[in-house]
Amino acid sequence: MKRKLLLLNGLLLVGGAAQAQLIVRAGINSAFMSTIGGGRYFYATAQTRPGYQLGVAYEKAFSPRWSVLPEVQLLHQNTKLHVEDRGYVADGGYRSDTRQRLSFVSVPVLLRATFGKLYVEAGPQANFLLRAHEKGTEAVGSIAGESRRDIDQTVTGQYRRFDAGLCVGIGAKLPTGLGLGVRISQGLLPLTDDQQTRYGAASTVGNKLLLQGSVSYQLKPRS
Repeated sequence: MKRKLLLLNGLLLVGGAAQAQLIVRAGINSAFMSTIGGGRYFYATAQTRPGYQLGVAYEKAFSPRWSVLPEVQLLHQNTKLHVEDRGYVADGGYRSDTRQRLSFVSVPVLLRATFGKLYVEAGPQANFLLRAHEKGTEAVGSIAGESRRDIDQTVTGQYRRFDAGLCVGIGAKLPTGLGLGVRISQGLLPLTDDQQTRYGAASTVGNKLLLQGSVSYQLKPRS
């Protein structure tokens, strides 16, 4: 019985120490995506729209200055995508304006250097696509005129399910466990493979640059 009590106390102490290192994070983001057209009369543009992220991290210090910070984030990104193909239908072509909403689980593993209340961090990041959804309108021209329809559908299959990248950030630790941080991450893989649009030329959504601003809170050690 005595051994069991000692073991239980030890687990509680370890759990308390682990909890003291937990960091919760929330903030907003902007995703800047490049687009590549696949035809002479085809082009696409992407405009960023605000998104948000929620995350949980664990900071493990191995010296007064250096620490490792693995994290799991839920990222929601929004982009306005305009696609136009003037060569598919001679009289009118194809045009669409949609809002692309992408949801990822993001796993950065960062090395952090702390200088007083300030810190810098950098490391690799893996992103796993959970869902992609588009909503907007599309129009197809013909000799008889232009026909329009509304779009509101899941398009997860049109996007790459995994992306790897690099992440760098700066931040400040404030009193009472609060913190402010800014990160920039760059994806290394295109978000889509070369693919045919519904009415014409191939298009690719290229690498994305993600800018994040977050407020964090680090749980205090138990006394």
